[in-house]
Amino acid sequence: MCYRGYHRTNNACNPQCGDSIAVPPEECDSGSGCSSNCQCGSGWTISVPLSVDCTDIDECSFPNIRKTCDHECINEPGTYECGCYTGYTLVNTTKCIPKPCVFGEWSSWGIV
Repeated sequence: MCYRGYHRTNNACNPQCGDSIAVPPEECDSGSGCSSNCQCGSGWTISVPLSVDCTDIDECSFPNIRKTCDHECINEPGTYECGCYTGYTLVNTTKCIPKPCVFGEWSSWGIV
């Protein structure tokens, strides 16, 4: 019997990489000796050493990444994206520019 995330092969428990986010660190031919570690894809990290579970890295928690976004950094699974405050439009994936004024949007001034 093997722990969750491992499968039995030739009386040994080996990590079952590649079933979700964790991927094998190298391609293995049948019969070749492979390492027994799993690696995570870009934007992910191993949850605990020798685990088969990957956890998302919050790229927005790193100042050098967060400051590339003009307004907001939004963490996404395995990556991040930039966002803009209300009234702005995102251009070139990181820059925010003001949206042009449309008179119909200024109903608070009595203009409809």
